[in-house]
Amino acid sequence: MMVEHSAALSLLLNLGSSPKSQDVQRVLKSTLEAGLSEHSEFATAILRGLTKERRSQAALQVCICMRHLEVRLSNAHFNTVLSEASRCGQTQLVFKTLCIMEQSRISPDRVSYNFAITASDKAGDWQRGLAAFSSLAQRLIAPDNISYSGAVSSCAKAANWQLALSLLDQMDEERDVAEKASYTAAMNACGRGLEWETALRLFSQLIDRGTVLDTVCCSAAIDACEKSSCWSQAVSLLHAMAGFEFSPNEISYNAAMSACGRSGQWQHALSLLDTMSERKLTPGPMCVGTACNALRLGVGPEPAYSLLKRFLQHWSENEQAARIKIPGIHSERPNAHHSKDEARHALSFLKCAPGVDAIVKPAGVSTERAVEQLKRQLRQSSRFSQHLDYFIVSRLDNPTSGVLPLARGVEGSAAAN
Repeated sequence: MMVEHSAALSLLLNLGSSPKSQDVQRVLKSTLEAGLSEHSEFATAILRGLTKERRSQAALQVCICMRHLEVRLSNAHFNTVLSEASRCGQTQLVFKTLCIMEQSRISPDRVSYNFAITASDKAGDWQRGLAAFSSLAQRLIAPDNISYSGAVSSCAKAANWQLALSLLDQMDEERDVAEKASYTAAMNACGRGLEWETALRLFSQLIDRGTVLDTVCCSAAIDACEKSSCWSQAVSLLHAMAGFEFSPNEISYNAAMSACGRSGQWQHALSLLDTMSERKLTPGPMCVGTACNALRLGVGPEPAYSLLKRFLQHWSENEQAARIKIPGIHSERPNAHHSKDEARHALSFLKCAPGVDAIVKPAGVSTERAVEQLKRQLRQSSRFSQHLDYFIVSRLDNPTSGVLPLARGVEGSAAAN
């Protein structure tokens, strides 16, 4: 079985990311024997191998062909495809897979619909997200925390704060208590609907329940105040974060400064910019741009330009100081700590900018593996000891070489956004 699986997987990978159905069926026919009903494990291995290489489209084609070949598949096989398609934001492929499941008389389960809800939420397609959530009730499937959180987040994107609150109440009734992520999404919905008081009420409920708060939910409350130009409430919340045993991030400061700018409180916006520096939090382009705009609206373009020029010089100096030389692809003498495989795929920076790095990804290396390799090289560099996170902005297929942009920071950080 292992030999058959490896050989078939290799042939399928050679067909590319969007293979033709006849080519896939030819590979599977030549591998499988007659009497195929016992080959569900073979299907599982093939699908896992394809999705590991980010071949969601090919994996779905395999499911379709195996059904034609009368291989017994379950929703778990299709969920393997849905998982990877959802993770990569392939919303069209997610819903195509759901349709094929129904046509094949394989009922999607809660996991299947959760992948659809999550993919729709990531893509900002709130109509599809809420439709997938409604499908759970139509099939008498009880939603879980993932279902509710995704649906509430879809409401936020649609600025439908009334439906978000309704779902939150339903979640409280059915699951004892709604998760913090759902409350955060509901606060975002209230913010977009200019219901800042309702958002603060939800924030107070989290505190009353003894929920362990974090920067994300606090920033959602501040952002709700910002969208309604309630600068004093936004600034008060920002300062209150110090009492919650965690520090505000750049997104928190930016929302508070934007609220000040909307209300003509440019002095407070500049004060917050100074506070960031005092707390060893380097203001990025997002915060500086917000502060400059507040200054422009309150005083005029010249002071705003002077402030921007000062930070541009500051960023340029920091970039030069932070440049790191690591073994490149054509290095004649790779780092002694690297394995032979790592040395062969050693990575180099093509260009560095504030908050963003661009590297050259060689062929035959997945995007995730390239990023992990880069992190290892940075950790092993004698001139770099600080921990560094990267958020993958876009991906390149395993066989594809090219420029790979990376944001410094985790998902949701200023650079990633």
